[in-house]
Amino acid sequence: MAFVKPVNVRKIVVLTLLLYCAVNGQSQSKFRLSGTVADEHGHAVPDAYVQLLDTFNLVATDNNGRFSLKVNPGEHVFRISSMGFHDYVDTVEVNDDTHLNIVLKHSVQNIDEIIIEGHKATDHDALDNRELTAAFFEQNSGNNFVETLEKIPGINALNTGVGVSKPVIRGLSFNRVLVNNNGVKQNGQQWGADHGLEIDQFGVERVEVVKGPNSLLYGSDGLGGVINILPALVPEEDVIEGKAQTFYKSNNNTFGASSKLAYNHNDFFVRGRITYKTFGDYKVPAESFNYNRYVLPIVQNELKNTAGNELHYGGEIGLQRDWGTTRINVSSYNMEIGMFPGAIGIPRAYDLQSDDDSRDIDLPRQEIQHDMVTLQGNYYLGQSTLRIKAGLQQNLRSEFSEPHSHGATRITDSTALNLDLVTLTSRVELESSFGEWTSITGLSGEWQENKIDGFEFLIPEHRTQRYGLFSLAKRKVSEKLFFTGGLRYDIGSVNTTAHERLMFDSQNDTLYYSLNGALDEQFSSWSGSVGLRYDIDTQNELKLNIGKSFRFPTAAELASDGVHHGTFRHEKGNSELTSEHGYQFDLSFESRLEKWKFNASTYFNYFEDFIYLRPSNRFSQLPEGDQLWQYTQHDAIYTGYELSIQYRLNEHFTFSHQSAYVHNYNIETNLPLPFTPPFRFSHEVEYSAKLGSDRELKIGYRHQKVFDQNRVDRNEKATPGYHVSSAWVGLQSRGEFPFTLRIEAQNLFDQRYLNHLNRYRLLNLPEPGRNITVRLIVPFKIQTN
Repeated sequence: MAFVKPVNVRKIVVLTLLLYCAVNGQSQSKFRLSGTVADEHGHAVPDAYVQLLDTFNLVATDNNGRFSLKVNPGEHVFRISSMGFHDYVDTVEVNDDTHLNIVLKHSVQNIDEIIIEGHKATDHDALDNRELTAAFFEQNSGNNFVETLEKIPGINALNTGVGVSKPVIRGLSFNRVLVNNNGVKQNGQQWGADHGLEIDQFGVERVEVVKGPNSLLYGSDGLGGVINILPALVPEEDVIEGKAQTFYKSNNNTFGASSKLAYNHNDFFVRGRITYKTFGDYKVPAESFNYNRYVLPIVQNELKNTAGNELHYGGEIGLQRDWGTTRINVSSYNMEIGMFPGAIGIPRAYDLQSDDDSRDIDLPRQEIQHDMVTLQGNYYLGQSTLRIKAGLQQNLRSEFSEPHSHGATRITDSTALNLDLVTLTSRVELESSFGEWTSITGLSGEWQENKIDGFEFLIPEHRTQRYGLFSLAKRKVSEKLFFTGGLRYDIGSVNTTAHERLMFDSQNDTLYYSLNGALDEQFSSWSGSVGLRYDIDTQNELKLNIGKSFRFPTAAELASDGVHHGTFRHEKGNSELTSEHGYQFDLSFESRLEKWKFNASTYFNYFEDFIYLRPSNRFSQLPEGDQLWQYTQHDAIYTGYELSIQYRLNEHFTFSHQSAYVHNYNIETNLPLPFTPPFRFSHEVEYSAKLGSDRELKIGYRHQKVFDQNRVDRNEKATPGYHVSSAWVGLQSRGEFPFTLRIEAQNLFDQRYLNHLNRYRLLNLPEPGRNITVRLIVPFKIQTN
């Protein structure tokens, strides 16, 4: 594993000193509020959220259903929420240490729909939003964070092989899906289709997914939706909390482990995590692939040089008092992964032959490092809450291959492309309540600088700045009707540096060849939305949202010009691009009955000057350049629906159905847009049984049908449909020695199929074959007083 640059320690020290200055103070005497949460049969309910609604303090029950937190004397309203149970809300008077025994009643509720009010990064009453718990990620672990989210209708992963994925929400991806990591927008090289999301999936405990336009609160880049990675819960007082897990995957011999520790004393808490993963070349049910009209062999069904290593680590310190909470989080994501040589130029035969070392990482390869420091502060000011968020990020991406010059000066370094992106972000907002009204008003800013190096050129060096002012208002119109509305205005700029390359002509005279000129572009736009939520009764809810959003063009869209080997194409920018504008309509309905859970949503998006990368009928003039793809703008329509149904037959059997459909249309070409997710649906059945008082067995089967995708852009390949199945068995113990063991078979019948959203399908490369995964999780708690 290569580490390009360390985290800047001096910046961390400065932020740490700021933390101590901000939190200097004393708290009044407190009492301990503790309790036990169980179901109707007396079985403990672990991982239930216990939330004080007056101070928003939040803890989770342990494996024995116990919780404990310190509170001020007086009256407190609290809520308890857990997957598969009705919420429990009550009031307690605390004048001494108090213990409660709580009984929750079973209900039908998806694992991904525990909504914790007051702790969501956003509170979109009129948009389709849901929070994913730690249990969701433990039971639905994919190859990476994005693949794990695919179980949610309307969310797909845009893949490059295995291990590199980016999120797609309602058919929109790249810079149209915004990812917030601990309150700060995650900034990497999102424009690249082969550039994954630099998130440690084992370091994620709570995620809020908001489907629909979010330019109002986040500005440009929020057209498709937002994935909010929420801060972990504050640890229990005077308890060392930890979790160790290990995992194995058979297809590419993945081994890995992840561990975390957390401690809280006198409201000061610390937390740390480390994850390591290593994997070999992955196997596919195919013996050949296609590249530029060549048919080439796949030796032993193994894609050579697709192995990799990952090392991620991070820590957090914070203080939680009655007046608020301050957190500082530091993280580092590091990945080294090989690139299949069949995807880089015209491969040579020996590059595809087995070398009897499936873990060897050779040229071409890529190394990614993403370092991040964030500061979050929530401060209660009477009827108002002040939130401060700031972040410093450095994203380093290096791609290595055999050096070539193509007429330029002789090159010996194997660094083909090096991108060094530094981002500073800040956000201040004030939430205030006035009777039935609640308002959120704030400012946000972002500054970026991107440096480049290497013997290849793809995007120029550039600097971008964005600043926004926003205001959101919410009102409880009646006991059943809630209103949300707001406005935002943004300004931004993109400044690129001219790039010239030293060349030689036939007389060995020195020439400079200009790949692109300098740009200085200014942009501004506004967004707004109006939404309603109507609670038909306690079991049925209707949401409606109408809005206008926008997106500024990126430096890659304006000025890229080079071969992007990871996507097998030449990508060319367009300096004439203007801002993209969207007009959205979103409607959703949710019903929760005793045994049924039903959720349906539909949407219609009209985009003015929609920016996209379009395949042309030309090929690059550069060697090994393949097809030329050009950024262009056209008006477009995106529409579709999502459906989720769950039925709990009895305490043992649960059945579910999920489906999603995206239909888009380019108004000017009368054609679909590239890389549109095909229609898909899935059915799932799970059997669960109690084994004694503290163990539970789960056995499940899932079948997914993905239909043909024949609605493709001109010069884009269609993809046939397929069926794929998976099955699993899991055992959870909550006794004196708690653990969770899960064994799953993915692609159970070793089906050969092409994924329309995988870049490798352009090479006629199928998805991985059968994969057996094993995961063991061991949580623990140590009382220190």
